[in-house]
Amino acid sequence: MARSKTSNRKRVSKRSRASAAPRFEALEPRLLLATWSGTLAGDTTFGTTPGEVEEITGDLTVPVGVTLNILPGTVVKLRPNTDLLVRGTVTGPGTAASPITITSVKDDSVGGDTNGDGAATSPAAGNWGGIQLLAATANVDLDHTTIRFGGNLSSPVRQTAGTLNLDSVEVSASSQAAVFIGNGDATLVGTQIRNVTGFGLDINDTSGGTGTITLTDTAIENASSGPYKIHPSINLTATGTTSTGSGRDNAIFVDLL
Repeated sequence: MARSKTSNRKRVSKRSRASAAPRFEALEPRLLLATWSGTLAGDTTFGTTPGEVEEITGDLTVPVGVTLNILPGTVVKLRPNTDLLVRGTVTGPGTAASPITITSVKDDSVGGDTNGDGAATSPAAGNWGGIQLLAATANVDLDHTTIRFGGNLSSPVRQTAGTLNLDSVEVSASSQAAVFIGNGDATLVGTQIRNVTGFGLDINDTSGGTGTITLTDTAIENASSGPYKIHPSINLTATGTTSTGSGRDNAIFVDLL
């Protein structure tokens, strides 16, 4: 009699096969990251790689004779207590369809979770410092740009010299005056300022009016100290400016000191 052969193979049911299949979990989306600090050695462009976040990890200086160009749609994030120090030129030709965003590294609403901590931290006013114009050679020209969560120790946009041009720029969630204008020329067109601790605009040109300041269609909302603080010697032209929900009953404060 022939022996019957036995098999160690087990029949696997369709259900068992299904449960044994590998499982894949969706990964959190991450964008490419470029980090910057120190002094730019030459002309530099932010946003050349689609989807890349430009992270400023320590004070970044744009020296005299150097241009930093920020392409439309670029997201720039700054770490706490970090400033962009400008003695050269910064251009940001954002558009309505592709605006530029300059914000806190803790802001996950644009560019993803850059600091990789999930929901452990969230952005707040004063997370980072500001864009500071520090020399007569400084030139900052931004279009269709959102600047938020700055104002640590200084305004998110602070001009003490040079030339400042803001067109369709929104500055919000600042722990200082949203824009400080000192000596130099400044032109603000269609600027929106929202939810700031301090004045919306602090215009403190003490040069005796040698600088020219032009404000057109500036809208300020919820500036706790008031919409404007101005020095009596300034050379200021303002048209179409409005303020709602701000301190001092939306009145202009003239600093006589």
